Amino acid sequence: MSKAKLVEDILIRNPVLAEPWHLVAHVRQVMLANSFSNLPILWDGKWQVLTDIAVMQFLKGDKEIKERQSSTIQAAIENELFKPGVAVQVLPSVTIELLVANIGKRRALVVEEKESQPRLLGILMPFDLL
Repeated sequence: MSKAKLVEDILIRNPVLAEPWHLVAHVRQVMLANSFSNLPILWDGKWQVLTDIAVMQFLKGDKEIKERQSSTIQAAIENELFKPGVAVQVLPSVTIELLVANIGKRRALVVEEKESQPRLLGILMPFDLL
């Protein structure tokens, strides 16, 4: 009988992150250069994801695109111009079977809990679970 595969066995360690102080243009460039659909961001004390769709919708707004690209992620979120996406935070010791059964359409972020704030160990996307 084989041992159940755990999240820690397949997670992508040290993922590229979005920071609140990053410019929207920088986040867009990182996503395009690496073919990423999501970037993790620590927002409001919890790990969430910025999606390429949210960035695209923000850039297609009524203000000039150059002005929007020079906004920080923090300013865009605080002004409710776009929102981070919903993510599932899981511990590395969770089985893949349990995660697959409960993830739905959300993205998975593997988190190690710490007293002050959660520390991101890695990230899993739905395709990583195939």
